[in-house]
Amino acid sequence: MKIAFIADAHLISDDDEYKGLHETRGFLKQAWPTFAALLDLVNDESPDVVLFLGDLVDWFSPENVGFALDLVSALQVPWYMTPGNHDLETPQVDFSDTRYEVTPSREATEFWKRQGGDWRPRAITDETINVLTFDSSLSCVADGVASWINSSAVEGCPNVVGTHVPVSINAVKNYIIGVDPDRDLKKYVQSRSPMLYDEAIRNRISHVFTGHLHFPGTVQYEQTVFHMLGMSVSIENHAAASATIVEATSSNLEIRKVRATTLGAQPIVSARKNRAW
Repeated sequence: MKIAFIADAHLISDDDEYKGLHETRGFLKQAWPTFAALLDLVNDESPDVVLFLGDLVDWFSPENVGFALDLVSALQVPWYMTPGNHDLETPQVDFSDTRYEVTPSREATEFWKRQGGDWRPRAITDETINVLTFDSSLSCVADGVASWINSSAVEGCPNVVGTHVPVSINAVKNYIIGVDPDRDLKKYVQSRSPMLYDEAIRNRISHVFTGHLHFPGTVQYEQTVFHMLGMSVSIENHAAASATIVEATSSNLEIRKVRATTLGAQPIVSARKNRAW
């Protein structure tokens, strides 16, 4: 099985009504062509499935979601999504306000459901890999997720997790603070589910893929490798949009990246070894 993991596009539609934020968040609003270029590269990889690890939109609005789904419809394979905090948060401002203040919204969850969004835990498996996805958008996981991971782990192949917020262990927290000392760890790890590693990840899960941080990194702790993904848009020409390709065979797990930025109409690609709901 070949899987493409994609995180943090933060898409903003021209039709969205929160016009004051369009300038404030213009560095993201202008980045969508690199996301489109990245999807073309993912199609070239011919994965079996694409997994979006949250923050497909920069804030919830029907227009932003519609814009995102239109772009994602370019994928030629089934895709699934686990939500990020931005997918579920609505700005708490007047339309003319430029302050970026958001809060989770029941309206967002219900709207995504009407579009086919299903945030329940999901297992995608064959004889070469078992991928488990679940919602961690609010820095926690739902009651029962740990026991579900335990019961869903499969012997004889790699068990892999894909979710939005990094798992709360010291090795991951130390890496985050080492890159950005100002990060609030209550928000940027699963601080409200601090026992998930001990209860379900340790000795069961070989790789964990997450987004949320906007910078990449890899940390190994005990038997698990934690992959923190970069963004799937290129912001102001510094970091390339990236997707992580995981290709599993009966004897091997290959992990590499494809990267794209837009110069004119041409994507630039580099690789490193190491559509449906």
